Amino acid sequence: MNFHEREYCVYAFFAGLDAPKPWLHSTWLSIVEATSAVFNAARDHGAVRCTQYDLASPNSPAISFGRIGHNARGAAKWTHETDGRLVSGSQARFQSAEVWAPNWNACVRDLLAADAYLCVSNRLAWARAPDSGAIRFPAVCIFAVATDLGEQTRQDGRRAGASLSSILKSPLGFVGVRPWGFASLGGFTDAINDLELVEPFRPPLRSRDDPSLSMLRGNWTPFRDSLS
Repeated sequence: MNFHEREYCVYAFFAGLDAPKPWLHSTWLSIVEATSAVFNAARDHGAVRCTQYDLASPNSPAISFGRIGHNARGAAKWTHETDGRLVSGSQARFQSAEVWAPNWNACVRDLLAADAYLCVSNRLAWARAPDSGAIRFPAVCIFAVATDLGEQTRQDGRRAGASLSSILKSPLGFVGVRPWGFASLGGFTDAINDLELVEPFRPPLRSRDDPSLSMLRGNWTPFRDSLS
């Protein structure tokens, strides 16, 4: 099996306007707890890849956090105490954080995509102030569980999806089964870790827009419908 051919159950949620930001320390700990059973079933420990920018320096360069484990010590490096300020006290603009289990380098070494994957993304990261209030969903969460991990992990993933929907006060969520990516020109494209960059998961999706299944490539079901 090629890296991109592995199959996943993928959950995608928009966060509600009144939901706590998922990169806040307390909210992230709730997300970690909700998804812990799935990540514990992975073949190795997870690690975080995080993109943030230093607001205290000219031109706001990207922040280098070094290696970030998917654990309490790692979370203290990159999560925010309040939006715009890291737990450490430094000013930062959060863009996205991804958890790969096992870590990205191990996946490349094994030629096998992650057992579990989680991404939270800030849809307001680069929005201009006059436009920010018009963006309908301030954050998005992508959660993927490999279907070959067994029925118990599949059920754990389903329960985790329900918890994520609740934590994020999600007014709109989708679930679908798909491969990690789709074959293209000897490689692959449209990977799960690119979903946050694909409409309608990335900005600009504004209050006047009406997200629907027709906007999504692939076989997706509204998350609420999947619970019935």
